[in-house]
Amino acid sequence: HHLGDVAYSQGDSAAAARYAEDSLALYRELGNRQGMVDAHRVLGYAYMAQGDFPQAEQHHEASLSISREVGDRRGAASALINIGETVRRQGRLREALQYYKESLPIELEVGNRRGESIALLNQGHTYSTLGEDGLAWEHFRRAIDVALAVGLGAVLAEALAGIVLLHAKAARYEAAAEL
Repeated sequence: HHLGDVAYSQGDSAAAARYAEDSLALYRELGNRQGMVDAHRVLGYAYMAQGDFPQAEQHHEASLSISREVGDRRGAASALINIGETVRRQGRLREALQYYKESLPIELEVGNRRGESIALLNQGHTYSTLGEDGLAWEHFRRAIDVALAVGLGAVLAEALAGIVLLHAKAARYEAAAEL
């Protein structure tokens, strides 16, 4: 699955899927459940990048199921966020929120601040899309707090951009420009 991760990070989702499928077959043969979790995760990312959301969702669901079976709380929380992102991209916004909300307490429990910030950020985007600007604002602010605490520049930038868009949506252009 590591070659799949590399291929995915280089923008080659087709190669990522091929490597991850090969890895998944090998992990199944060896009975390596954690390897299967990782291969399903990479396959979910690859299919999402290709726009094949049903396949992506299927692989993220498999990652979640196996993570729960082996007691991998961190992997389960990550899979929940990934499923949420997959269903959000299909327009199933309320369902996406439920996955993000389910992941957040697990991320807190396992001390994964990056995962915590992503769950908050994704909730902010989803609430913003739903027009629930107060909740969007709250979640973007919380994501910013976590991102600042642990040095997550990409999350910080994306959450700030979300707040700027909320200001612009409310015609508070000066406030948006100050960020």
